[in-house]
Amino acid sequence: MTPPAELAPTAPELAKVDHLLQARAMAPYLAHTLDCPAGPCHVLDAKYQPGQRCTVLYALGPALVTGVLRLDETAAPPRWWRFPDDPALPGLRVLTDSAALTGALREALPRRPPLRGARATLLRYRPHRRATFLVRAWSGPHLVRFVAKAYHDAGKAAAVFAETRRLGARLGAGPTAVTLARPLAYLPGPRLVLQEVVGGRPLDQVLGDCRGVGHGLPAALGSAAAALAAVHAAPPVSARERPVAAELARFHRRAAAAATVRPGLACRMRAVCTELDRRADDLPKARALVHGDGKPSQFLLSPAGITLLDFDHCGLADPASDVGTFLAALRHRAIVGAAPGAHRLPAAFLGAYQAAAGPGITTAARWYEAVALVRKALRAFARSPRSPLPAALVEAARQVLSEEVTAR
Repeated sequence: MTPPAELAPTAPELAKVDHLLQARAMAPYLAHTLDCPAGPCHVLDAKYQPGQRCTVLYALGPALVTGVLRLDETAAPPRWWRFPDDPALPGLRVLTDSAALTGALREALPRRPPLRGARATLLRYRPHRRATFLVRAWSGPHLVRFVAKAYHDAGKAAAVFAETRRLGARLGAGPTAVTLARPLAYLPGPRLVLQEVVGGRPLDQVLGDCRGVGHGLPAALGSAAAALAAVHAAPPVSARERPVAAELARFHRRAAAAATVRPGLACRMRAVCTELDRRADDLPKARALVHGDGKPSQFLLSPAGITLLDFDHCGLADPASDVGTFLAALRHRAIVGAAPGAHRLPAAFLGAYQAAAGPGITTAARWYEAVALVRKALRAFARSPRSPLPAALVEAARQVLSEEVTAR
């Protein structure tokens, strides 16, 4: 992927963001400010919001460090904290304290034999938002495992627990091989959800190991498509609406903010968003339960069937939105050159979904694919404002819309 011809112009706040993203230069400052041992420093994640703030997650040796720099008129100094001192995630303190975690597990799972020696290993972390841990504990002579998710919002955690439990029961009762990670308990104080550990291989790994559309990929994509179709056919377990119009409005606002840093990119984003707006009224008005983040990494494949993970974003919307999100994830893989033949995967998945759910979804799915590609472009810009990837994703969205017009 070649760099865009238009790079970010000189802007005072971009210079500050550039400095934050230079991990090697930041390492001595972070070690001194937070009294951390010096060590290799890497940027693990970043979220840049022009004119508002920039949040950066670093690995500094064995420590995780988060910094938040305000970019508005307050001119406040950066705020720094070491994991697990995230002020928005009180559950981290429980999960990183063996005694507290053991006590919380005993209270949450009273029907089990008393647990002891609980330990948690961090799997994923988004500052201010969520963290996922693998928890191990002893139950008598046996080692048991759980997945624990810490949330910033108690209502969100309670909804995820209740909705996933209801959906698991309904999918399990139907003629489908789809399973979910069964929720075991909700702890309202620390805002934790406990789930069972499920086995299987993430579909994105399967895609990465296969060459082209052959070598078992049709079966893998067909299983994922059938699982998604089963969710869409299930009785609604959530009353949360996920209107795409609200997301398009956010796209326009974020593209306008990006214009202060990458005006050419922002112009192309806004052109695609305007075209999405123009075509929105022509879409069928379908409505069903949707996963909300149906990408390959959410599907686990095993000899027993397929497991679908992470219903944090489920709600009521057009089922084509899930299909479009999956198609965009496949197209993203082709853009970054993840595997040979990756450009053929979107058509293979769309065909598999239509075989499972019925025809007539192509136009809406491609429109939602373009929506998802713009979403990915905005996220890529937030992680690295000078990267060529956002422009490539916006161009892919434009091409999808152009191809759909040609196909009509």
